[in-house]
Amino acid sequence: MSTTVIKRTGRLDEVHPLLDHRIFDSGEQCQVILFDDDHNTYQHVVQTLMQVFSYSEGMADKITLDAHKTGKTIAQVEDHEKAVKHVSELTAAGLKAEVDSLGV
Repeated sequence: MSTTVIKRTGRLDEVHPLLDHRIFDSGEQCQVILFDDDHNTYQHVVQTLMQVFSYSEGMADKITLDAHKTGKTIAQVEDHEKAVKHVSELTAAGLKAEVDSLGV
């Protein structure tokens, strides 16, 4: 499965209030967008987020719930290289995710 990168000019999305975002000194900043789907269990999504991002169960649960309620959510903001790696890991686990460039 290939990784999708969406290029945007300027920051179109607000910073996700549930996450501790770290802005890196160099490199393009990207959001890892996680989408809700009808085929993965809620617990599978929570466990995958815990594994991929080393999130606590509580943080992974909040992100999963947000994706479930709104259709998509920001799972992380990080440099491009890490975002592509994490999206690859999420999609390998059967989740729908993409990289969204913040153009920062």
